[in-house]
Amino acid sequence: MGTARLSACVSTTVFVDIEAYWPQKLAALEAYQKEMRAWPHARSITAVEHLGRWRGASVGVEMAEAFMLLREVISS
Repeated sequence: MGTARLSACVSTTVFVDIEAYWPQKLAALEAYQKEMRAWPHARSITAVEHLGRWRGASVGVEMAEAFMLLREVISS
């Protein structure tokens, strides 16, 4: 299954505000410089930042990461 087809099936249901953590995330991405690529590659720092801002804008915060909730455990 190709990435385009998989992404069409994934439904993000949880968004986490990451604005306060962006400096740490950026440092982590820079630590894996051999894995990163130049813009406009999806694995570029610029692309990761754009995606975070796009996801943030979709839920009303500066930056966010999106996840698909598979199971939620609620303890009383």
